[in-house]
Amino acid sequence: MKARPKPLIGALAIVLLATACNAQMTNEPSSAPDLSRPVETDLSTLTRRLADTDPVRRRDAAAELGANGALARGAAPALEAAMTRDPRPSVRIAAARALWQVSGEPDAPVTALRDELARLHARYDELARVGEEGLDDAHFDDLFATLDLIRRAVDALGAVGPAAAPAATELASLLEQQVGRVYEDLVPSITSALGSIGPAAASVLPALRRLGRTAGGREERALIAGAIARIEGRAPAATAPEPPTDPMISVD
Repeated sequence: MKARPKPLIGALAIVLLATACNAQMTNEPSSAPDLSRPVETDLSTLTRRLADTDPVRRRDAAAELGANGALARGAAPALEAAMTRDPRPSVRIAAARALWQVSGEPDAPVTALRDELARLHARYDELARVGEEGLDDAHFDDLFATLDLIRRAVDALGAVGPAAAPAATELASLLEQQVGRVYEDLVPSITSALGSIGPAAASVLPALRRLGRTAGGREERALIAGAIARIEGRAPAATAPEPPTDPMISVD
C-alpha cells in the first residue's frame, strides 16, 4: 500500500496510544474484529449487541454471529436490519457478510454489498477529484478509510463465492478504473474475489484479458492471470482474504 510518509516511532506504547486516541476521536472501529478470540456462543447477547451504541461492538457482534454460521440463523432478521439501516458502512458490510453466513441465502447480502460498493466507489471518485488546496490530513483520512471499506465489501463478496456473480462487473470495473492505485493496492482483494466467484464470472473475462495485457507490474499481471485461470476452471477457486487487522478509520 502506498501512503503518504509518516514518521517512524520506535516505542510500541506510543503507537498504541495514538491508535486508541484516533479511534476515540472518530468513534469508529480502529481495527478489524479480533478473530483469534474464541467465538461468542451466547447468540442472544450478540444479537442485542447489534443495537449497541458503540459501532465497534455492533460490527464485531455481526462478525461473531457470522462465525457461528447456521447456529445463528435466528439472528437473521437483526442482521438484515443492521445491513440495511445501520448508519456505519463498516457495520452494514459486516452484517451483510454475516447474514449470508447464517442464512445461506446470498441474494439480499449480495445486493446490499453491491449497493455499498457503488456508494463507496462514488465517494472515492469524489475524493480523488479534490484539488491540491484540499489535500489535508482530513482528506487523506477520508480517502484511505473509503478504500479500506471498499476492500471489506470486495472481500465479503469474495466470501460469498459463485453466488456473488452479479457483482463481477462492478469488481472488474474497480480494476479497470484503477481505483486506489496510487494509495492502496486493491488488486489482490479484487482478483481473489473474482477467482472465488469462478466460472460464474465469465462475463468479465474479456476485460480481465485486456487488463492482463496492459497491467504495469509483474505481480499485478500474475494476480489477473490467476483470476482468469480460476474463472476458466483451470485452477481451484480462490479463498477470500482474511479481514485486515491493520488500524483503520471508517467513515460514513
